[in-house]
Amino acid sequence: MDPTAFLIRSLLFPAWVRKNGSRRLVYARELAKTERLSSDALRELQWVQLKAILQHAFDQCAFYRKKWTDAGVSPGDVESLDDINRIP
Repeated sequence: MDPTAFLIRSLLFPAWVRKNGSRRLVYARELAKTERLSSDALRELQWVQLKAILQHAFDQCAFYRKKWTDAGVSPGDVESLDDINRIP
C-alpha cells in the first residue's frame, strides 16, 4: 500500500472523524460485522433495528405518538411485517 494512503487511512482520517464527532467509524465497524451475515441473521437484525426505530419514534415524537395512539397502535403491537400496515 502506498505510504501516503496508509497514513491517511490509518491516522489522519480517523483523527479527523473523531475531532468532528462523526460516527462514520462506528458505522464502518457495524458494516464490517454484518456484511457476511446469513440472510436469516440479517433479516433478524433488520427486524430488531426496525422495532427500535418504531419505539424511538413513539417515545420521542409527539406527532407519531398521537397518530399511533389515535389509531390504537403502539410499537409493541408490531410483531410481524404484516403489522406494519396498521401504523398510520
